[in-house]
Amino acid sequence: MAQTYVPLSDEDRRWAASTHIEEGQVFRGPCGPLLNWVDSTVDNLRQQPPMKNVLLFFGICLVMFLVNELIEDETVMVLVHGGKKCASPRDLLDIENKRCRVEDKLAKSFLGGERWLKCADFTRGAATLLSSVDDAGRYWYPVKDKREVAMFYSTCNPTCASLADEYHADVPSCDQGVCDGGMCKVRDANAVAWIEGKKTGSSFPGYSSAGAEGYSCRESPRTRPGLDAITSATASAVAKGKAAEGEYYYDPERSYQVRAFFAECAGPCACNDFFDVASGRCSLEEPRVRALLSRDAPPESVLAGGGGCAR
Repeated sequence: MAQTYVPLSDEDRRWAASTHIEEGQVFRGPCGPLLNWVDSTVDNLRQQPPMKNVLLFFGICLVMFLVNELIEDETVMVLVHGGKKCASPRDLLDIENKRCRVEDKLAKSFLGGERWLKCADFTRGAATLLSSVDDAGRYWYPVKDKREVAMFYSTCNPTCASLADEYHADVPSCDQGVCDGGMCKVRDANAVAWIEGKKTGSSFPGYSSAGAEGYSCRESPRTRPGLDAITSATASAVAKGKAAEGEYYYDPERSYQVRAFFAECAGPCACNDFFDVASGRCSLEEPRVRALLSRDAPPESVLAGGGGCAR
């Protein structure tokens, strides 16, 4: 009997191509390769001896256990602002371990070995911090010891560029919008007079920018960083409404730069005294010297530490 062949149309060929499954390819679609690999692996496991599958199972469990131990060692510490639970509102609180991390600017700087401030390192709070530093150089203390640490914080006092200068904690020291700690107020009369004259361009009696007579401060690569420290800090204080007209400030961290600037300033009077134009004489303003010259016997604490012009 003769065979009859029916010619295939293009539509029949497309249907045959779309329904064709290659050998071993049970699943199709985007996840097809992965599912086919799983199916092939299961078939291979079925063909293996049962004991070999048991050993493979325990091997996988062992690997998972070791990976879990490594993950547990790398615990993520969650820190929040300590508020009243820590010695300073700026300190960070580790809730899980009930401890605080030192973030106080003055304390961190002192513990880090910086010399622009002094703290009472003989206190219990200092001993607690010095005995609990981690590998990254951060200092910690238990929440229960916050009072002792707060007492240590209270003993920290910045060293300004001159003994005549005063530290004002209420005038914030800001860097790129972040404010922390206070600033020193310039009381060196020679420097203040020179900066004021330079800013206003005044030619008041006794003022000389060249230093021939009157007030003078030398501008050089050595002194310019100190002048810039005063200029930038004062602008920040003025912007925050913390500096009045004729007041100048600087960050105590830059005291060494300001001290170099002060050293190149001179005037008709000592650095802490003011020149009276009418009488042509200097007005004695240094409190230690005034106490020494007074008839009343001055207390030892007033005379301690030397003159205010010491730099």
